[in-house]
Amino acid sequence: MRRTHTLAWFFAISLLLTSAAGTARASDLESRWEAFRDTTRRQIDRIDRKMEPLREKLADMGKEADEEWKKAVNDFQKIKADIAEDVARLKEKSGDAWKRGKAGVDAALEKLEQKYRELKAGMQ
Repeated sequence: MRRTHTLAWFFAISLLLTSAAGTARASDLESRWEAFRDTTRRQIDRIDRKMEPLREKLADMGKEADEEWKKAVNDFQKIKADIAEDVARLKEKSGDAWKRGKAGVDAALEKLEQKYRELKAGMQ
């Protein structure tokens, strides 16, 4: 009888420890994702602020604005939206999936920066 109680107690403690470790791991993942989300948001905001004068210039051009420029600005907006979706999906990832997803977001941020540089160079 005593052995049964000891085993039951051991099993209960094991479950508690496993649950606590899982909670700590989930908390770590959540913190990592929040930090990445915030950093990504700041990078997008920085690029977006640089993009504002180009948008104003395009708006001033009115109907004279080339369709290619409008498409390029729309592409810029699409890249931003895709990055936001990718970051949201990363919330549930860990391990290699997290690394691949993060690398994809980092590449998309570089693509966004490149699109800005192309637009700026073309509008000057």
